[in-house]
Amino acid sequence: MDSHFGWNGYLQAWAGFWGSAATVLTWWLIAHNLMAKEPARSYQAYVCAGLALVAIAVGIPAATMVARASGNKDPQFVVIDETAGQLITLVAAPVAWKSLLAAFILLEHSTL
Repeated sequence: MDSHFGWNGYLQAWAGFWGSAATVLTWWLIAHNLMAKEPARSYQAYVCAGLALVAIAVGIPAATMVARASGNKDPQFVVIDETAGQLITLVAAPVAWKSLLAAFILLEHSTL
């Protein structure tokens, strides 16, 4: 995980949108495949919160370094903030397509 959340920051059009979409997909894969059974399901919110904390802890220094190096206060190709925000939005959401879509729309609508 870096300031670009993999390759998503390099998508010039709507980089934040793609960063959020990749985060939702990644969370669905993690929750659906690794945490589908009890007792792992009871830890779902903690795992998501932990991933959000890791995104924040890694993302702030990485984004700061990228911003300084690029000379741009808020480089659009840095999408780790969307990753962290999306994970925070997903902490209490059930892993169902309607909940994931609603969380995605809510975060994207708030960043417009």
